[in-house]
Amino acid sequence: MEAREERPGDTDMLKTIMRAVLGIQGALALFVAANAYLKPEMLSQQLGLTMNGELGLSTFRGDIGSLFAGAGLFMLAAAIRGNRLYLAPPLLMTSIALAARTATAFQVGFLPEFVQPMTVEGVTVLVLLLGYATLGRD
Repeated sequence: MEAREERPGDTDMLKTIMRAVLGIQGALALFVAANAYLKPEMLSQQLGLTMNGELGLSTFRGDIGSLFAGAGLFMLAAAIRGNRLYLAPPLLMTSIALAARTATAFQVGFLPEFVQPMTVEGVTVLVLLLGYATLGRD
């Protein structure tokens, strides 16, 4: 079997594509964060959460909003700077969220409602891992 010779531009193109994907994913996370701040009632219903008064509203905005805002900002930083180290925080946060959902599925049984959020988190973890493997430490 013949070894494939890697051309110098191949790696650069892959990094560029990965940075674009991370930029899009980061922007989407920031969009969710903005909805947590601007339309918390709508987003909480979509996520299956109920808010109990002002404390619930404050907790939703603070916890959900900050999770998505932080992850989005780190993904955008990785995309802009081309540095994989910025991917560690959102990778850790998203992996923990997916592990918690998986534990819940084992505890209560897998429900159809779990498919969408687990798929989104699984794809996000995969993209972040691919980004980490692709990007350097500029």
